[in-house]
Amino acid sequence: MKRRRMEWLFPLALMGCQLPAVRETEVEFDAWSRRVPTDRTAVIHLLNTDVTANDIEYLQFYDRLKPVLEMNGYRLTSPAAVILRLKFGTEKVG
Repeated sequence: MKRRRMEWLFPLALMGCQLPAVRETEVEFDAWSRRVPTDRTAVIHLLNTDVTANDIEYLQFYDRLKPVLEMNGYRLTSPAAVILRLKFGTEKVG
């Protein structure tokens, strides 16, 4: 009986470790650049205090962010012309 219970819980545990596949994601911007830089290089600065660049949440987020930046012609390198100050995650409301 315990084995059946574990088999039932295992897929739920895996789903909790993955980002949801959402097409429309809410994004907030605190500033816009007036011009597009000629040198399209970017660096990511995390604003989350509880997340580091080695955490699984950040790595999953980075795997989705990098292709979007590359599609727009940016390279992630330091020193960079553009600094992306990112805070990501979910907020509980209510």
